[in-house]
Amino acid sequence: MKIALVTCRFIYDDYYSLAASSIHENLALEYIASLLRKNGYHVDLFNQDLENISDEHLTSYLTNNNYELVGFYTNCSNTKETLSTAKRLPSNIHKCLGGYSATLFPQELIAKKGVDSIIMGEGEFPFLELAQALKEGKDYSNIFNLVTKKKQNPMRPLIDIDELSNPVRDELYKKYSVKEFEDELRWALVSSSRGCNNNCAFCFVNRFYRIAEGQNARYRDPIKVVNEIEELVKGDLKINAIWFVDEDFIGRNEERAILIAEEIIKRDMDISIEIDCRPDSINYDLFSLLKKAGLVNVFIGIESFSQSMLNRLNKGVSVQQNIEALNILKSLDINYILGNIFFDERTNLSELHDSLKICRKYNFQQLNDPIRVRKSYLTFDKIHCHIPRDKKTKKLYKKIKKECANLFYNFLNSGNTSDEEILKLKNEVSEKLYQKVLKELQKNANKS
Repeated sequence: MKIALVTCRFIYDDYYSLAASSIHENLALEYIASLLRKNGYHVDLFNQDLENISDEHLTSYLTNNNYELVGFYTNCSNTKETLSTAKRLPSNIHKCLGGYSATLFPQELIAKKGVDSIIMGEGEFPFLELAQALKEGKDYSNIFNLVTKKKQNPMRPLIDIDELSNPVRDELYKKYSVKEFEDELRWALVSSSRGCNNNCAFCFVNRFYRIAEGQNARYRDPIKVVNEIEELVKGDLKINAIWFVDEDFIGRNEERAILIAEEIIKRDMDISIEIDCRPDSINYDLFSLLKKAGLVNVFIGIESFSQSMLNRLNKGVSVQQNIEALNILKSLDINYILGNIFFDERTNLSELHDSLKICRKYNFQQLNDPIRVRKSYLTFDKIHCHIPRDKKTKKLYKKIKKECANLFYNFLNSGNTSDEEILKLKNEVSEKLYQKVLKELQKNANKS
């Protein structure tokens, strides 16, 4: 039985997402592939962005090479592309969707033409059981986590992630076989944990994991993590940069982060490291040690420098903690990217003024720091999880995003900005520009 695992092309709405995601491997599918191969299945991985595969070539190859099961990874940036590809494949191929969009919007996606099943939540074992059932010609309709046209099954408990084998690295071998990457940092993604113990109002991570029973935040054995890194560094791939893709690398388990750092230093691995974390996880001693291990970049979820807005976002931190975290990173000369949510539906002038003022001081950058508007951000995912492909709406979307960005950066770079000008910015971005594009998106979604 031949199985294909596919990451369809992403359509991004901001520079950071494009830079951060599209050129990297899909670790989620590489974990599934590892389990499938361990159980004797032939599995091929296809990543449209990484391999620059055209829609036509992908469809033709999957159709003409005897694949019986194709698994697709979905998130809000590639769902429409995924649905389009699944629809083009013949009916004798079973098409299964997993990932964030599939988990959060199963009924909307299972209703689409070309979709045979949905896997909600962690996909390794449900997908293996689906493959086994299809191979043996058995009924698969009762598999936990699976959604079919007729029913949605219960969820199995969250898994012990230490039981998983290391992911296969097919996509890295494809990426670094290309000459242009020979002299650059050779990045690999590593997962040392899954889930998050926090409950931020804007984040989908908890919604993804809390649909199943079990400990939300789970941590791998630090020695196993470093063993995996060492294999990547000393193996054929010659990896020299690691991006920990954990939702919150430190979490409430600082000791584990210390052990990982100490083990990397002990094994004398010369690598660059990037992590994502919360501001209340940052302290001088820990991050001084992480820097010795190779830490060069931190994506830090600041969200706002307004306490009332932080409280509304259920962030669980103070403005002072945000500032102290940035001061520690600056003192250690560790680069950081600020994650900011400037607006929600209740943002007032004072809140916006507070955030803009401190962002200027801490080097808010045009090309790195994502700008999010909470109300629109959440609404956007509800509108069939995609940026529209039709040229008219796509052009409008890009135009409005550019106008929003220009407004932000002009204000951030100007020395003196009046309250009246800031109020105008808020009105134009949060009430006029975004509402205009959302109206077009909704209209487009209703037609599809």
